[in-house]
Amino acid sequence: MSWFFLVTALIVTAIVLTQTLSKRLPEKESVFWMLGCLVIILLSIFPKSMDNLAKTIGIDYPPSLYFLIAILFLAVLIFRLYTQMDDNKRKSDALARRVSLLEKRIEDLEDNE
Repeated sequence: MSWFFLVTALIVTAIVLTQTLSKRLPEKESVFWMLGCLVIILLSIFPKSMDNLAKTIGIDYPPSLYFLIAILFLAVLIFRLYTQMDDNKRKSDALARRVSLLEKRIEDLEDNE
């Protein structure tokens, strides 16, 4: 058992829970991070399972599987961030159009007075 990774995962879990309870981290994001922490906790408790999984998948060097999992985790994280960024851009554009229309309406009302 790797105590370092277990303690690190437990600390990150506590931080995620604290941030979620204080409404600084959305629940959807906390689930993503909690799943990542759960994987790290399970791998630190059962380190030989990673060797068996690597052999089953056909990876000759088991530590490469750790890097593969980390890269996949980061790729999913980046994809989620890009989709959130796109949603925010669309909302921002819609708000800018609405503000522009409201400013035009105010100008028209002031001109009619």
